[in-house]
Amino acid sequence: MGIIKKKLMAGLLTLAVAASVLGSVTPASAATLTAKQYLTKMEKASKKAKSYEATQTTSMTMDMNGQSMDIKQTNKQIIFQDPIKSKAVTTSKVTAAGTTQTSKSVVYLKETSKGKVYAFTSVDGEPYEKEDYTELYKNMSGMSGSLDTSMYSAAKIVKKSVKVNKIDTVQIEAKMDGSAMDEAMQAMGIDSEQLAQLGIDFKSTDPIQITLWINKKNYLPVKMTMDMTAFCDSLYKNMAAAMNEMSGMDEESTDETESFSFSCSSAKTTAVYKNYNKATKFNFPDFSK
Repeated sequence: MGIIKKKLMAGLLTLAVAASVLGSVTPASAATLTAKQYLTKMEKASKKAKSYEATQTTSMTMDMNGQSMDIKQTNKQIIFQDPIKSKAVTTSKVTAAGTTQTSKSVVYLKETSKGKVYAFTSVDGEPYEKEDYTELYKNMSGMSGSLDTSMYSAAKIVKKSVKVNKIDTVQIEAKMDGSAMDEAMQAMGIDSEQLAQLGIDFKSTDPIQITLWINKKNYLPVKMTMDMTAFCDSLYKNMAAAMNEMSGMDEESTDETESFSFSCSSAKTTAVYKNYNKATKFNFPDFSK
């Protein structure tokens, strides 16, 4: 079962990456006409923004073979868009079996004069590691850019005027189904075969519920929430079934060391955007240290 558990953790990491990216990008348009007009204006306004800051918080509660696990993550970003220059500080806390583990990562994105985008990552104070992000950045229209306009469905305005952080906004709800999530993973360079090896089939999952608050004056996004509870629960149960099948076991096995069960009771992300065109300036550190 060691291999299977490693596959599970790889699957969790895949979803964590997906949630992080989806939370940090600026959402795009959807299906319903009135909502689509707002979202299209938001997409255009976001692309014109020279800089902004975002804070994303994610909380997940899951169960692995009867053992509860709580994951809390906060990601703070400063983003300048052209050329791309960004700083993201992520703190994570995982509690399981009465033990809590914490970690902190710092990621800088830097675009060169030749259009190459590199990520410099340091985890828990370790030396920075350099990685070429050019293709990923291009595929996602930039980490601060917009997703494909077909990503969301069933968009509707639920409140025409609501104050968020003292800003007059319009509140829009939409859904992202499994097929759209599968497309997002492919855009991140994760193909269907890789997902299948982890027992992940996004197309059979429940949709992600999304809520957006858009500034009515300048059409810039102010806040976004994603309720991924049903999505994660269906995804992880599918993963467990696939892993049990791979190991030749079924989920009803009485031997806990040989069978696998997994569920998710809560998975939610909130992203708040601010300081458009006046983000805090920063300098790159010495990445050789």
